[in-house]
Amino acid sequence: MKPNDLSEIEVNDKIWTTKYGWMVVGSITYSAAYPIKLYVGTTGMSFTLDGKEMISNKYPTGFTKEMYDLNSLREIDWSKVPKDTKVLAGKSKYVHYFCVYLPNAHFKFALYDSGLENHEAIKISNWEIVTIHPDVEILDEWYKQ
Repeated sequence: MKPNDLSEIEVNDKIWTTKYGWMVVGSITYSAAYPIKLYVGTTGMSFTLDGKEMISNKYPTGFTKEMYDLNSLREIDWSKVPKDTKVLAGKSKYVHYFCVYLPNAHFKFALYDSGLENHEAIKISNWEIVTIHPDVEILDEWYKQ
């Protein structure tokens, strides 16, 4: 479950907001455009089920856990990720190095096998699920605009 998925919260649960920090769920009305009502003291806010204060917002601001790094919610533009970037592949998170992004293929990521960089790799394999390795500093230009 994503940290901005508020669909399973209950009254009296706590939600972390970028504006006020932790707030308490006061009521939930699923038929409303903004079903979740949060309160801290006398201050109240309403949210969508995907953590947005306004439906038109690009990014959520309400979370089930404390969030300081909003970049973790931004989407990577894989066409901008440099070759040989360290990545994790598959649900088991195998270490590989990025080769090329294939946006029209079922397995969109071509990676160097054996966790070796391109000059050492024997072959390339394709993967469907890939994330940037936590050791890698993600540059701002790698994100979609």
